[in-house]
Amino acid sequence: DVPYPYKYLEYDFETKSVNEGDEISFDFNIRSKGVKNIFDVVSKVDIYDAYDLDNLVLELEGDKFPLVSGRSRSTKIELNSTEIGIGDYFIDAYLIYDGVRSKHVNKSISVGYEDVDVLNHTKSIVGGGIKKFSVLLKNRWNHDVSKVYIESYLSRDNVPITERSVSHTVDMRALEEVNVPVYLDVSELVSGSYTLVMDIHYSDFVKQEKVEIMIEEKLEISMGMIVAIVLIVLVFLNIVWITVQVERRNKGKGRKATEEGLSYLSGKLGK
Repeated sequence: DVPYPYKYLEYDFETKSVNEGDEISFDFNIRSKGVKNIFDVVSKVDIYDAYDLDNLVLELEGDKFPLVSGRSRSTKIELNSTEIGIGDYFIDAYLIYDGVRSKHVNKSISVGYEDVDVLNHTKSIVGGGIKKFSVLLKNRWNHDVSKVYIESYLSRDNVPITERSVSHTVDMRALEEVNVPVYLDVSELVSGSYTLVMDIHYSDFVKQEKVEIMIEEKLEISMGMIVAIVLIVLVFLNIVWITVQVERRNKGKGRKATEEGLSYLSGKLGK
């Protein structure tokens, strides 16, 4: 099937995320769809930093080969991931055939490693009682990680000041982000800055992360305060009611005076 009366290529492009140290394979499945033979086909891959597309990390080029009209051929470019390192990447793939540039195909990949990171966490809570801290974890590995949990406590000046708490266990898919809740008893703590110490357990590893959190003062509302607020509201409403009544009375007097004045003038004019 060669529907084009000139040289023309179609292709599929595939690649996927890997772990650091693994080979990255950039796979092209190329089909000649023109009536004319192609003498030189070369595959191209440009790798960019996913967070800075002006940063071209690496340019790759495959072997040149001819392709007869109506035929297909698969080719690939391989790269050891250590050459670009750990990170997230934007892939721009295309072909050059007899001086013609094909359409571009874009993919996103990650080079990972066996690690679980804290991406985000609760920054502040109101003191008193047992409180929930939300911890967003990311699996940096391109494989599933099972039985991940967090053992945590609060400290100040490197001295633990709360009991240790253990979160529930989660299973994380490759490169997945999961929100894990942690509960700590802060009923005896005053307001201020504290260090949340987290021992993150995964596979056969334990990784410690420390983040700063703020405990804010709890606003205590007593029955006396409630009564005082109610009285203030009632006094305010009473003042508003009295003001409205006075304004209405004054308007009524003004209207009556105006009517009497007009009546008097009419009488004078009539005479």
